[in-house]
Amino acid sequence: MDLKNVHTFVTIAREMSFAQASHILHLSQPTVTARIQTLEQELGKSLFVRSKRAIKLTKEGEAFLPYALKLLEIESVVKEKLSSLNETLEGKVTIGATALWSVYILPAILGSILKHYPGIELKMMTGNSVQITEMLMQDQIDIGLVSTKVKKQEVKQYQLSSCELSVVCSPEHSFADREVEMDELLKAPMVTYQQRSDAWTQIRKIYAEWNAAPNVAMELNQIEAAKQMVSYSPFICILPTISIEEEINKGLLKKVEVKNLPPIIENLSMISLERKESYQVVSLIMDLLRGKIGKQQYL
Repeated sequence: MDLKNVHTFVTIAREMSFAQASHILHLSQPTVTARIQTLEQELGKSLFVRSKRAIKLTKEGEAFLPYALKLLEIESVVKEKLSSLNETLEGKVTIGATALWSVYILPAILGSILKHYPGIELKMMTGNSVQITEMLMQDQIDIGLVSTKVKKQEVKQYQLSSCELSVVCSPEHSFADREVEMDELLKAPMVTYQQRSDAWTQIRKIYAEWNAAPNVAMELNQIEAAKQMVSYSPFICILPTISIEEEINKGLLKKVEVKNLPPIIENLSMISLERKESYQVVSLIMDLLRGKIGKQQYL
Protein backbone atom coordinates (compact mmCIF):
# COMPACT_ATOMS: atom_id res chain seq x y z
CA MET A 1 0.00 0.00 0.00
CA ASP A 2 1.45 3.32 -1.10
CA LEU A 3 1.40 5.76 1.82
CA LYS A 4 1.11 8.69 -0.61
CA ASN A 5 -2.34 7.37 -1.47
CA VAL A 6 -3.19 7.00 2.23
CA HIS A 7 -2.07 10.57 2.87
CA THR A 8 -4.25 11.76 -0.01
CA PHE A 9 -7.24 9.88 1.43
CA VAL A 10 -6.77 11.44 4.88
CA THR A 11 -6.49 14.93 3.39
CA ILE A 12 -9.72 14.51 1.40
CA ALA A 13 -11.49 13.07 4.46
CA ARG A 14 -10.37 16.06 6.50
CA GLU A 15 -11.37 18.67 3.91
CA MET A 16 -14.32 16.77 2.38
CA SER A 17 -13.25 18.18 -0.96
CA PHE A 18 -11.16 16.73 -3.77
CA ALA A 19 -10.44 20.26 -5.05
CA GLN A 20 -9.24 21.52 -1.66
CA ALA A 21 -7.10 18.42 -1.13
CA SER A 22 -5.58 18.97 -4.56
CA HIS A 23 -4.65 22.53 -3.54
CA ILE A 24 -3.16 21.48 -0.19
CA LEU A 25 -1.14 18.62 -1.69
CA HIS A 26 -0.01 20.70 -4.69
CA LEU A 27 -1.33 18.02 -7.03
CA SER A 28 -3.65 18.15 -10.02
CA GLN A 29 -7.20 16.99 -9.35
CA PRO A 30 -6.87 14.05 -11.79
CA THR A 31 -3.80 12.88 -9.82
CA VAL A 32 -5.73 13.07 -6.54
CA THR A 33 -8.61 11.12 -8.09
CA ALA A 34 -6.23 8.50 -9.50
CA ARG A 35 -4.61 7.98 -6.09
CA ILE A 36 -7.97 7.36 -4.44
CA GLN A 37 -9.01 4.98 -7.21
CA THR A 38 -5.78 3.02 -6.74
CA LEU A 39 -6.35 2.83 -2.98
CA GLU A 40 -9.95 1.71 -3.45
CA GLN A 41 -8.82 -1.00 -5.85
CA GLU A 42 -6.27 -2.25 -3.31
CA LEU A 43 -8.88 -2.34 -0.53
CA GLY A 44 -11.64 -3.64 -2.76
CA LYS A 45 -14.02 -1.05 -1.31
CA SER A 46 -15.32 2.41 -2.20
CA LEU A 47 -14.15 5.02 0.30
CA PHE A 48 -16.22 8.03 -0.76
CA VAL A 49 -19.76 8.68 -1.92
CA ARG A 50 -19.51 11.34 -4.61
CA SER A 51 -22.27 13.72 -5.66
CA LYS A 52 -22.34 16.97 -7.59
CA ARG A 53 -22.60 19.10 -4.44
CA ALA A 54 -20.52 17.22 -1.87
CA ILE A 55 -18.70 14.06 -0.92
CA LYS A 56 -18.85 11.94 2.18
CA LEU A 57 -17.17 8.85 3.52
CA THR A 58 -18.74 5.47 2.95
CA LYS A 59 -19.07 3.12 5.92
CA GLU A 60 -15.89 1.44 4.70
CA GLY A 61 -14.21 4.84 4.43
CA GLU A 62 -15.19 5.71 8.00
CA ALA A 63 -13.86 2.35 9.19
CA PHE A 64 -10.59 2.80 7.30
CA LEU A 65 -9.92 6.39 8.47
CA PRO A 66 -8.54 5.63 11.98
CA TYR A 67 -6.24 2.98 10.52
CA ALA A 68 -5.09 5.42 7.84
CA LEU A 69 -4.26 7.97 10.53
CA LYS A 70 -2.36 5.30 12.45
CA LEU A 71 -0.37 4.36 9.34
CA LEU A 72 0.69 7.99 8.83
CA GLU A 73 1.59 8.30 12.51
CA ILE A 74 3.79 5.20 12.25
CA GLU A 75 5.40 6.62 9.11
CA SER A 76 6.23 9.85 10.97
CA VAL A 77 7.70 7.97 13.94
CA VAL A 78 9.82 5.77 11.66
CA LYS A 79 11.19 8.78 9.75
CA GLU A 80 12.01 10.60 12.98
CA LYS A 81 13.69 7.51 14.42
CA LEU A 82 15.80 6.95 11.31
CA SER A 83 16.79 10.62 11.07
CA SER A 84 18.04 10.58 14.67
CA LEU A 85 19.70 7.16 14.38
CA ASN A 86 23.00 8.58 13.14
CA GLU A 87 23.27 10.80 16.22
CA THR A 88 23.25 7.71 18.45
CA LEU A 89 25.91 5.89 16.45
CA GLU A 90 28.93 4.75 18.38
CA GLY A 91 32.32 3.72 17.11
CA LYS A 92 35.88 4.77 16.43
CA VAL A 93 37.12 6.25 13.16
CA THR A 94 40.79 6.95 12.49
CA ILE A 95 41.54 9.71 10.00
CA GLY A 96 44.91 10.26 8.37
CA ALA A 97 45.56 13.78 7.10
CA THR A 98 48.31 15.93 5.66
CA ALA A 99 49.47 19.03 7.54
CA LEU A 100 47.32 21.28 5.37
CA TRP A 101 44.24 19.29 6.33
CA SER A 102 45.03 18.65 9.98
CA VAL A 103 46.10 22.19 10.91
CA TYR A 104 44.04 24.53 8.74
CA ILE A 105 40.85 22.74 7.67
CA LEU A 106 39.84 19.91 9.99
CA PRO A 107 39.84 21.30 13.56
CA ALA A 108 36.58 23.27 13.31
CA ILE A 109 34.91 20.61 11.17
CA LEU A 110 35.80 17.68 13.44
CA GLY A 111 34.81 19.72 16.48
CA SER A 112 31.35 20.22 14.98
CA ILE A 113 31.02 16.52 14.16
CA LEU A 114 31.97 15.45 17.69
CA LYS A 115 29.47 17.91 19.14
CA HIS A 116 26.60 16.39 17.16
CA TYR A 117 27.76 12.76 17.41
CA PRO A 118 29.13 12.32 20.95
CA GLY A 119 29.16 8.53 20.63
CA ILE A 120 31.80 8.62 17.90
CA GLU A 121 35.50 8.66 18.78
CA LEU A 122 37.79 10.27 16.21
CA LYS A 123 41.53 9.64 16.10
CA MET A 124 43.91 11.66 13.92
CA MET A 125 47.19 10.59 12.34
CA THR A 126 49.34 12.90 10.21
CA GLY A 127 51.82 12.49 7.38
CA ASN A 128 52.36 13.41 3.76
CA SER A 129 50.05 12.10 1.03
CA VAL A 130 52.24 9.06 0.31
CA GLN A 131 52.41 8.16 4.00
CA ILE A 132 48.66 8.62 4.42
CA THR A 133 48.02 6.27 1.50
CA GLU A 134 50.31 3.64 3.02
CA MET A 135 48.53 4.00 6.38
CA LEU A 136 45.25 3.28 4.60
CA MET A 137 46.65 0.23 2.82
CA GLN A 138 48.02 -1.11 6.12
CA ASP A 139 44.70 -0.64 7.97
CA GLN A 140 46.13 2.01 10.28
CA ILE A 141 43.44 4.50 9.25
CA ASP A 142 39.87 4.33 7.93
CA ILE A 143 39.81 7.58 5.92
CA GLY A 144 42.64 9.55 4.34
CA LEU A 145 42.70 13.25 3.45
CA VAL A 146 45.39 14.02 0.90
CA SER A 147 46.46 16.57 -1.69
CA THR A 148 47.82 14.37 -4.45
CA LYS A 149 46.38 11.85 -6.89
CA VAL A 150 46.62 8.30 -5.56
CA LYS A 151 47.55 5.72 -8.18
CA LYS A 152 46.44 2.53 -6.47
CA GLN A 153 43.58 0.61 -8.03
CA GLU A 154 42.09 -0.56 -4.73
CA VAL A 155 41.97 2.97 -3.29
CA LYS A 156 38.82 5.00 -3.91
CA GLN A 157 39.47 8.74 -4.19
CA TYR A 158 36.93 11.56 -3.99
CA GLN A 159 37.84 15.17 -4.71
CA LEU A 160 36.25 17.43 -2.10
CA SER A 161 37.63 20.89 -2.72
CA SER A 162 40.71 22.83 -3.80
CA CYS A 163 43.17 25.30 -2.37
CA GLU A 164 45.06 28.07 -4.15
CA LEU A 165 48.77 28.59 -3.43
CA SER A 166 50.45 31.99 -3.09
CA VAL A 167 54.01 33.25 -3.34
CA VAL A 168 55.11 34.82 -0.04
CA CYS A 169 58.16 36.61 1.32
CA SER A 170 59.24 38.52 4.42
CA PRO A 171 58.26 42.21 4.78
CA GLU A 172 61.94 43.12 4.24
CA HIS A 173 62.26 41.21 0.97
CA SER A 174 62.71 43.19 -2.25
CA PHE A 175 59.52 41.55 -3.61
CA ALA A 176 57.35 42.98 -0.81
CA ASP A 177 54.63 45.47 -1.77
CA ARG A 178 55.26 45.48 -5.52
CA GLU A 179 54.40 43.49 -8.63
CA VAL A 180 57.18 41.10 -9.59
CA GLU A 181 58.13 40.02 -13.11
CA MET A 182 58.30 36.31 -13.91
CA ASP A 183 62.03 36.41 -14.64
CA GLU A 184 62.59 37.79 -11.13
CA LEU A 185 60.57 34.96 -9.60
CA LEU A 186 62.45 32.33 -11.60
CA LYS A 187 65.79 33.47 -10.16
CA ALA A 188 64.67 33.92 -6.56
CA PRO A 189 65.94 31.35 -4.02
CA MET A 190 63.09 29.59 -2.27
CA VAL A 191 62.15 27.40 0.64
CA THR A 192 60.00 24.39 -0.24
CA TYR A 193 57.95 21.75 1.51
CA GLN A 194 56.47 18.46 0.23
CA GLN A 195 57.91 18.55 -3.28
CA ARG A 196 56.06 15.31 -4.10
CA SER A 197 52.64 17.02 -4.11
CA ASP A 198 50.56 17.67 -7.22
CA ALA A 199 50.95 21.40 -6.59
CA TRP A 200 54.71 21.06 -6.93
CA THR A 201 54.24 19.24 -10.20
CA GLN A 202 52.40 22.35 -11.41
CA ILE A 203 55.17 24.62 -10.11
CA ARG A 204 57.88 22.66 -11.91
CA LYS A 205 55.82 22.75 -15.10
CA ILE A 206 55.42 26.54 -14.87
CA TYR A 207 59.17 26.99 -14.40
CA ALA A 208 59.89 24.58 -17.28
CA GLU A 209 57.70 26.64 -19.60
CA TRP A 210 60.10 29.52 -18.92
CA ASN A 211 63.13 27.23 -19.44
CA ALA A 212 63.98 27.31 -15.76
CA ALA A 213 63.85 25.17 -12.63
CA PRO A 214 62.92 26.19 -9.07
CA ASN A 215 65.92 27.67 -7.26
CA VAL A 216 65.52 25.58 -4.09
CA ALA A 217 67.73 26.87 -1.29
CA MET A 218 66.18 24.77 1.47
CA GLU A 219 63.66 21.95 1.68
CA LEU A 220 61.53 21.48 4.79
CA ASN A 221 58.80 18.96 5.58
CA GLN A 222 56.27 21.20 7.35
CA ILE A 223 54.29 24.27 6.34
CA GLU A 224 54.84 25.92 9.73
CA ALA A 225 58.61 25.48 9.46
CA ALA A 226 58.58 26.93 5.94
CA LYS A 227 56.63 29.99 7.10
CA GLN A 228 59.04 30.62 9.96
CA MET A 229 62.07 30.30 7.69
CA VAL A 230 60.67 32.70 5.09
CA SER A 231 59.79 35.33 7.69
CA TYR A 232 63.45 35.49 8.83
CA SER A 233 65.29 34.89 5.54
CA PRO A 234 65.81 36.32 2.04
CA PHE A 235 63.92 33.35 0.56
CA ILE A 236 60.47 33.15 -0.99
CA CYS A 237 58.04 30.26 -0.63
CA ILE A 238 54.89 29.05 -2.39
CA LEU A 239 52.33 28.09 0.25
CA PRO A 240 48.61 27.29 0.50
CA THR A 241 46.80 30.61 0.87
CA ILE A 242 44.70 29.28 3.74
CA SER A 243 47.88 28.60 5.73
CA ILE A 244 49.22 32.17 5.61
CA GLU A 245 46.12 34.23 6.44
CA GLU A 246 47.17 34.92 10.04
CA GLU A 247 50.74 35.88 9.11
CA ILE A 248 49.54 38.17 6.32
CA ASN A 249 47.07 39.90 8.67
CA LYS A 250 49.78 40.40 11.30
CA GLY A 251 52.29 41.70 8.75
CA LEU A 252 54.72 38.83 9.34
CA LEU A 253 54.59 37.73 5.69
CA LYS A 254 53.80 39.49 2.44
CA LYS A 255 51.90 37.98 -0.46
CA VAL A 256 53.83 38.51 -3.70
CA GLU A 257 51.97 39.52 -6.85
CA VAL A 258 53.72 37.97 -9.86
CA LYS A 259 52.91 39.17 -13.37
CA ASN A 260 51.86 36.34 -15.75
CA LEU A 261 51.98 33.67 -13.05
CA PRO A 262 49.03 31.29 -13.61
CA PRO A 263 46.99 30.08 -10.63
CA ILE A 264 48.54 27.19 -8.72
CA ILE A 265 45.77 24.96 -7.37
CA GLU A 266 46.13 22.07 -4.94
CA ASN A 267 43.29 19.54 -4.98
CA LEU A 268 41.96 18.36 -1.64
CA SER A 269 40.60 14.82 -1.72
CA MET A 270 39.44 11.96 0.48
CA ILE A 271 40.59 8.36 0.08
CA SER A 272 39.25 5.11 1.47
CA LEU A 273 38.87 1.41 0.72
CA GLU A 274 35.55 -0.07 -0.34
CA ARG A 275 35.50 -2.50 2.57
CA LYS A 276 36.02 0.40 4.99
CA GLU A 277 33.03 2.27 3.55
CA SER A 278 30.74 -0.64 4.43
CA TYR A 279 31.01 0.32 8.11
CA GLN A 280 28.13 2.62 9.01
CA VAL A 281 30.15 4.95 11.23
CA VAL A 282 32.91 5.33 8.60
CA SER A 283 30.33 5.99 5.89
CA LEU A 284 28.70 8.63 8.09
CA ILE A 285 31.97 10.50 8.69
CA MET A 286 32.74 10.40 4.96
CA ASP A 287 29.31 11.84 4.15
CA LEU A 288 29.76 14.58 6.75
CA LEU A 289 33.18 15.51 5.37
CA ARG A 290 31.74 15.65 1.86
CA GLY A 291 28.95 17.92 3.03
CA LYS A 292 31.10 20.28 5.08
CA ILE A 293 34.25 20.48 2.94
CA GLY A 294 32.73 19.99 -0.49
CA LYS A 295 30.88 23.31 -0.19
CA GLN A 296 34.08 25.33 0.23
CA GLN A 297 36.96 26.46 -1.90
CA TYR A 298 40.05 27.64 -0.05
CA LEU A 299 41.39 30.59 -2.01
